[in-house]
Amino acid sequence: MMRDVVSSLMCVILLTPAAHAASSDITIEHFERLSYDLRGHRLNEAERGQILSAIADDPDKAYALHVDRWLTKDALKTYVDTFLGFPPIDVVTPDAETFFHRLRKQGDNGVYSLPHQPSCTADEATLVNVWWRDEAVPVCPDSYRPETIFDDLGYCSGEAEPLMRQPPRPGCGCGPMLMGCLPPKGAHPRLDELVVTSVMDEWLETAARIVAEGRPLDELATTSRTWQTGLIEFLYLRRDIIGELRERAWSEDVSNDIAARMASIDVAAPGRWVVRGGVYEGTGIWWTSMVPHALKIPLRGTAHHLLTRHLCSSFSAVNVDADAILAAVGDEHENLRTLSSLLAAPMRFQTGCKGCHAPMDGAAAFLPEIQAPLYGSYPTGQEAAGELFVTGSEDFRGKGNGIAALSRLVVSQPEFETCSVRRAFEEVLKRPMKSHDQELFRKLVAEFRVNGHRWAPVIQALLVSDAYENVAHLNEAPTSTKLGEVPELLASAIERSCTTCHNEYHALDLTRPPAANEVAVWKRILTRVGDSSMPPPSTTGEVSGRFPMNPSDRKAFTASLQTMLGASLDGWDPPRRLEHRVWRSVVVELAGPSLGVERVDAILEPIVPKDGVFAKLRPRGLPPAYELAIERASEAVCRELSRVAGKAPMPAEELLTRVYGVAPTSSDIAEARASLTRFEAVMETSGEAWTALCSTHLSGPRLFFELYTENATSRQGD
Repeated sequence: MMRDVVSSLMCVILLTPAAHAASSDITIEHFERLSYDLRGHRLNEAERGQILSAIADDPDKAYALHVDRWLTKDALKTYVDTFLGFPPIDVVTPDAETFFHRLRKQGDNGVYSLPHQPSCTADEATLVNVWWRDEAVPVCPDSYRPETIFDDLGYCSGEAEPLMRQPPRPGCGCGPMLMGCLPPKGAHPRLDELVVTSVMDEWLETAARIVAEGRPLDELATTSRTWQTGLIEFLYLRRDIIGELRERAWSEDVSNDIAARMASIDVAAPGRWVVRGGVYEGTGIWWTSMVPHALKIPLRGTAHHLLTRHLCSSFSAVNVDADAILAAVGDEHENLRTLSSLLAAPMRFQTGCKGCHAPMDGAAAFLPEIQAPLYGSYPTGQEAAGELFVTGSEDFRGKGNGIAALSRLVVSQPEFETCSVRRAFEEVLKRPMKSHDQELFRKLVAEFRVNGHRWAPVIQALLVSDAYENVAHLNEAPTSTKLGEVPELLASAIERSCTTCHNEYHALDLTRPPAANEVAVWKRILTRVGDSSMPPPSTTGEVSGRFPMNPSDRKAFTASLQTMLGASLDGWDPPRRLEHRVWRSVVVELAGPSLGVERVDAILEPIVPKDGVFAKLRPRGLPPAYELAIERASEAVCRELSRVAGKAPMPAEELLTRVYGVAPTSSDIAEARASLTRFEAVMETSGEAWTALCSTHLSGPRLFFELYTENATSRQGD
């Protein structure tokens, strides 16, 4: 079905001279770029030979056929993922830990317990039928607590923020059938796999099939049907049960009813279409699927994402300071958690606030039919009256009750059309729109409207457009870079530093340098080389020597690559911190000799896990949660170092040498000693003062990246 859909629009594009490159312009490099963008890898030698023969016969036909052949559902999934705009679940919450707490198995007695709860003997344990399979396991009573689904703070297995794990509450256990917990890691490998993949499968498989089957893009916001594995069906049931238990008194009958309902679902069942009724009917996947729950996105955050990502609204700074805000607010403030609705939030009407809060709070007011993930993500039964404002506090578009009403309002806005096409443009061409793109953009919007909001034809049209095929369109101004020309500096650096690993057996084969028009490949290379995560850094030896590429060579490489890519980059953020695993190696370098590597790991693991979410964040980003976690971890390690050292703490010179990997200058040492003196003046003990000095430097590398890549050279001769 999809090929019929995309072919109808492709004919229009092919017949429009301004939209399609002349056949003489199509070369093998176009197919290399297309293969990487749609299949995730470059051409192999056999494919190159076949395509070269096809180009010799009819370049246009060969190219159009390969676009049609390679633009599969899985290829569309990549574009849809970016369009939806939320980060991947496995980046934010590996192990689905925002849904569950992970149990442990005690020694040899086989008893399960939560890490924060006391252990027990086999005789003290309770035998519990578990949700994940037809079996009973022994569980310590304090880790079970079937009657306690909620405490004073909210849902027991809820989390405020996936990047900042909250301390487990002592009054909470796993609940009935251990519904708030997972078995120990490795006890059920298939379940471990499902909890990582199923949430994104519902999200991406549903969205990709909507697009691939030629259904209106509106269905992302309005469909009742989603693709669900057995685990996702269980999570929906679990969500309903949580809502019921919020109001339902616990009893043995309630327990038996829950057990019977949970036992009716095969958690390991493969994916299938499931029509959701009740509060989910007509609500799409943006706000009622399991993704917002897993990401712990609050109601305002969801509304902000909707407005900026899917209606392309902007929230500009109002350029007022704290005094101006306080003067505007006056005494019109209250505990927001006591408000009956976000429509009553005072910020919607206050100068300096309402420009953002009228759209954001008005849209968020539609959403409380499902409780915010922070409080447990369950159906509330509340009336949720909202108002849609798009571009500001005066731009009223409509009102209604509930999530489905918001969905209908959103897809009826003209901005939904233009924004959907704009997102397709940005993702296919890997750059923002420029002034010379307006004619193509207008045609695509018109076609999107005429074809009933089908998105695949827009993707298809962009892939066969002159803007995609011709590298000259990467820049506003004429460029001397011709198609296929790559500066010798880049080609030689890749051959020298990359091809040992990126050979013919690697998905990103760099034994042939990418052509200049393979924008996605070059952007990926720029990101990884620019943040020094490629070539892979070492985690041993002198810190300043852990990055294989010479700092001056790296700067020359990224500068040359930025010049070649030109306007397609639309700016580029250099790295702001060390890659996480390298930072951890710095901690070991500092504390390992005194504490031992195992003790250092034991301190770090609860705060910044070696293989957790932070290991997957690119060094360009600096989320506040990461800053806080690094500061906490640094302080914990330094305090333990201070405790072990007693009255003879590590001298400032040795501290700086271990942290930065090079001998400090005399001015560095003097500055560190002066800082220590200042800390001693305000701290209760000299040990706390040294801890402050140590943690200041140990948490600094996340910000001062160049200390590792340049200072070894700049310090010579000091």
